Amino acid sequence: MSAAKGTGPPRERRFRGQLKALECALDQMREGIVVLDRNGRLLLSNPAARRMVDERLMLAAPERHNSNGTSLLLEGGRPCSPDELPLARALRGETVHSAQIFVRKPGAPDGVWLGVNAYPLRNENGELNGAVAVFRDATEQRQAEEERARLLASEYAARREIEQALETARRREARLKLLLDASGVLLGSIEPGGMLRVVLDLAQKLIPADAYAASRVNPSAESGLALLTSGLSKEFENEAGRLEDCAREIDAPVAFQDIVDAPLTEKCRELYRAEGIRSALAVPFRSQGKLSGGLWFFRREPQPFDESEIWAASALANLAAAAIGAANLYEDQKRMRAEAQAAERRAAFLADATALLGSSLDYETTLAQVARMAVPRIADWCAVSMVETDGSVRQLAVAHSDPARAQSLRNLAQRYPLPPDSPFGVPHVLRTGESEIVSAVTDTVLAVAARSEEQLEMLRNLGIVSYMCVPVVARGRTLGAISFLSTQPGRHYGRDDLAIAEHLGRRAGLAIDNARLYATAHRERAAAQEALESALRSEKRFRRLVESGIMGIILGEGDVIVDANDVFLNMIGYTREDLAEGLRWAAITAPEYAHAGAKAQSEMLANGACAPYETEYVRKDGTRLPALIGAVLLEGAPRFSWVCFVVDLTERRRLEQRLRESQKLESIGLLAGGVAHDFNNLLTGILGNASLALEELPVNHPVRPILENVILASERAAHLTRQLLAYSGKGRFIIQPVNISELVREIGALLRMTIPKKVHLRLELEDKLPPVEADSSQIQQLVMNLVLNGAEAIGDAIGTVVVTTGVREVDETYSQSALMRDELAPGKYVYLEVHDTGCGMDEQTKARIFDPFFTTKFTGRGLGLAAALGIVRGHKGDIKVYSTPGRGSTFKVLLPAAAGSYTEAAPEVQYQELQGMGTLLIVDDEDIVLKTGKVALERYGYRVLAASNGREALDIFREASGEISLVLLDMTMPVMSGEETLAELRRIRPDVRVVVSSGYNELEAVRRFRGAAVAGFIQKPYTAAQLAGKVKAVLEGRARGLGAAEGQSSTP
Repeated sequence: MSAAKGTGPPRERRFRGQLKALECALDQMREGIVVLDRNGRLLLSNPAARRMVDERLMLAAPERHNSNGTSLLLEGGRPCSPDELPLARALRGETVHSAQIFVRKPGAPDGVWLGVNAYPLRNENGELNGAVAVFRDATEQRQAEEERARLLASEYAARREIEQALETARRREARLKLLLDASGVLLGSIEPGGMLRVVLDLAQKLIPADAYAASRVNPSAESGLALLTSGLSKEFENEAGRLEDCAREIDAPVAFQDIVDAPLTEKCRELYRAEGIRSALAVPFRSQGKLSGGLWFFRREPQPFDESEIWAASALANLAAAAIGAANLYEDQKRMRAEAQAAERRAAFLADATALLGSSLDYETTLAQVARMAVPRIADWCAVSMVETDGSVRQLAVAHSDPARAQSLRNLAQRYPLPPDSPFGVPHVLRTGESEIVSAVTDTVLAVAARSEEQLEMLRNLGIVSYMCVPVVARGRTLGAISFLSTQPGRHYGRDDLAIAEHLGRRAGLAIDNARLYATAHRERAAAQEALESALRSEKRFRRLVESGIMGIILGEGDVIVDANDVFLNMIGYTREDLAEGLRWAAITAPEYAHAGAKAQSEMLANGACAPYETEYVRKDGTRLPALIGAVLLEGAPRFSWVCFVVDLTERRRLEQRLRESQKLESIGLLAGGVAHDFNNLLTGILGNASLALEELPVNHPVRPILENVILASERAAHLTRQLLAYSGKGRFIIQPVNISELVREIGALLRMTIPKKVHLRLELEDKLPPVEADSSQIQQLVMNLVLNGAEAIGDAIGTVVVTTGVREVDETYSQSALMRDELAPGKYVYLEVHDTGCGMDEQTKARIFDPFFTTKFTGRGLGLAAALGIVRGHKGDIKVYSTPGRGSTFKVLLPAAAGSYTEAAPEVQYQELQGMGTLLIVDDEDIVLKTGKVALERYGYRVLAASNGREALDIFREASGEISLVLLDMTMPVMSGEETLAELRRIRPDVRVVVSSGYNELEAVRRFRGAAVAGFIQKPYTAAQLAGKVKAVLEGRARGLGAAEGQSSTP
């Protein structure tokens, strides 16, 4: 029916009014209202419903559902099917109360939770006529409930176990009283051994059994398990390791009524059977998720343990785990304090030793004092040996707190001197220039070193428990060795001790070198004085000296130079014509040395001669000449006449400057290389585990982007360590012929994308360049660093960076002015020049640009130019810097040209199939690297054995040498080094394949394993796939050997 507004019957007007009011009410409601007819067609929906849900939730017919990117989830994260929708269920006659549905739309990725009530609509005959649903946004409510639950869980988590224990204890008062009494004793104790005895005594009082055992895992000790037993044989205690294996197999209390039917390993079953055990209850101690020990109850009749006994054992185990955790934490803190105190003592000793070495030029006396200072601060014995000029070795000093004991070591060295070719000891260190360390000196080690029973007995009487010997080096030469011996059972030398000792060896070498340089200068000064005195004995001998050309000689009257020999004139760049026109002493003396000249003149007037002293002359071209001079008055001359002898000190000053530079580069390089090596070990664990986890996940898994970010960050960190290794000269170089011009062209587009648009990059490259033997990736990094440095120097201004290549000859004169003159031999060099129009640098900045972490920018690590210097040094080249403030800078790199012509390198073969088979042995002292490598290779089908040091690896290899196909060997390890381990492996089985792994570069491995047939090398960090690829390539004979050219196999 229809009627004009206001003219219909009153009932219809009321209905329309009510309907209008209902529509207004529905529009204002926060809840969503949806009404469907019996066929699932939409009859009514208010605005709130349309905001909260889409058609999928409004409609009930499955064939009309369209995802449109919307996902629906039920409680527990299960997808919601169309038949499970509340309206669909209501159309089937169900009443739905408080259904929870999670809705995620394309525009709202965080999604919302909806609370839904749905009801069927029936007519007056009870027939199903439709359905109505009420939707409510329950997101905030769920979040509040979840937060409340989280807070409640956090608040009561710590108390739950105690409350449960108290609740149960009310039914088991006797056992609870015993546990409560024990808790104070256990939690108040920090002595692990006594604590284990208390636990065992409580166990016997708590639960009746025939035998008991309690253990504590101590990862920091050499023996991993401490075991106490009651009612068991000694043979059982000797099998503690097998019991530990049993403990690691359980995560919760386990009771076995009869071991005959129990799911035990054969090792555990055999251990129990030998003791006549039939029933057992095993309860692990777990602290912070890790196994910290275990408690065992044994019965020799098959009698089960009831629930109350299992509860009581678990409660005791929890108390014991907490107490053991606190005790272990206390032990860790005590050990860390001890290590910190030891580090402080080592640093204090090094500082004192350095001060002592620098306090005197009598290096023999100071080295003897350093040896005495080392006892007992870092050693119980300290011996210093020096290489004489004739190549013989002299024992300079031996120190011990007891002088008589020091003599016994001298007697041993005199009676049984080691031959020069000895594979160990001082001769080995002097011959190789490498340190030697034996952390644990066993009787077996002494027996190997001794050549007779008498010598072995003398060695035993010394009581040595640990030993290290380091070279004394300076400017690449081994000058001697320092040996340190410990007789204290608690003092075993490790990496930190060796680092301090090596540092001391380098500082001692510098002190010796400086003393010898001074002695040389002193002899030169004495020779000059002697020559001066001899020359004055007769006119004839004086004239012969003047004409000899050995040194510069000057004759003067007052301040005027009357005559000089050609040697002196050549020194200062003047001619005899200049001399004839009048040349004054003050005019050629540097102003800052005028005071020294005046003092020498006064000394001559008083004594007739002056002591030799150093000065500087100003040459005719304005450059400086450092010189050592001595002068005497001429007796009988009418005026103040004198003769002066001049020795050119240019070469000596150059040597001193070179020494300072080499010391600086060596110190920073050692630091950078050590940090990079240790960091690469950590990155191996991160990168390997992340890559393994990534391979296990499906393509669309939500965690994949997180793992990819971890891998990306790890690779960036690895790139940073490569820069540190490049600076230290230990970056990984893959050497092959490289055309520098072609390499720059290849990365030209990348360079232009990297620098700001206001900076123009111009390439002026020589087409016909000879190749250089280089690592192309390192040279690319070098070019990138120099170009970016130039672009940053230009800043926000408009400027140009020019890259030029070419060839030049380097002669002796040029090499003397080079930054790395020792490595720069005369010959043909390819140069790479990068010039920028930026701000330029002053002399102070130029002097520091190659220091690591030095930067003039607000941000940045300051490693770009430092890494560039390391790359150039690693390629035996040189780098020069020309810069003027306001006029830009030029960096010129010289790399030695190689013989022959450039050929394109063959592309590397990619091996996609990484699965393999066989038994592998991994040896690495870093636990994270060991575990990561084992998991990775087992994933690719290999059986993997693992060892944390060389000695453990040899034990495993002796038992399974016939099964092991390949050994992955870490290069740097305590106990036994990688080289020593490889030698022993070869003695056991000469044809074993070995792949060397290290955080250092392959060249470092080639140096250490020179002469050993090593099948391959892999540098840390690496991914799981890279490791598997290297192993398979070696096993198939496709990998190049250590130090071999690309493509050349070195498989035994």
